[in-house]
Amino acid sequence: MTVQRIRTVALGSLAALTACVGGLAFGQGNSKEAKPPAAKPAEAVADKKPSLKAFRLGATRDELVKNYGEPTKVARLGKEGKGGIESLKFQHRDDFWVFAEVRPDTGHVIQIYYRKMKTPFTPLQIAELLDRNAEGARWWPEEVAASKEVSSFRRTDGGSARSGWVGDWHQVAVLSGGEVRGRDPTADRERDDKVKDALKEIE
Repeated sequence: MTVQRIRTVALGSLAALTACVGGLAFGQGNSKEAKPPAAKPAEAVADKKPSLKAFRLGATRDELVKNYGEPTKVARLGKEGKGGIESLKFQHRDDFWVFAEVRPDTGHVIQIYYRKMKTPFTPLQIAELLDRNAEGARWWPEEVAASKEVSSFRRTDGGSARSGWVGDWHQVAVLSGGEVRGRDPTADRERDDKVKDALKEIE
């Protein structure tokens, strides 16, 4: 075969290949046009339920509202509702309410009531709520002779807590140590001495 013949055959094959590729590129022949992938349906965004962790002694009113949401009801506990402690009522569930009391001068939460309908808080749940409201201090249980259904706790800085039934509601109430009403300095010193003596025994 002559060189000219080889060149002619090669050019003819190249032209055929180019035509084939061109046909594929423009959707000719038996090739099917590629369809763009179907768009995925938008995923539903579940409503984020506020957490009880937003409630803690020492938090500010602004922090509480930011982390949990607006209260269901607001009331003033002072004389004629003026200048007194602000009580914020929150509905956590249909059978679960939380009341947070805020000092008007500092804007800090000083007392919290957790109330649950019909079923009591378990010991583990009570321990967790106390831990969240320790403010750096330690809790210990107190003996309550009046009723076995009531549990009372003290904090090393004078704070207090109590759990028990209030009508159909089971309640856990925590009070900040610096806000005990009618505090007696002498009683405070005696309590502090007892705490120190009790801790020395295990050192």
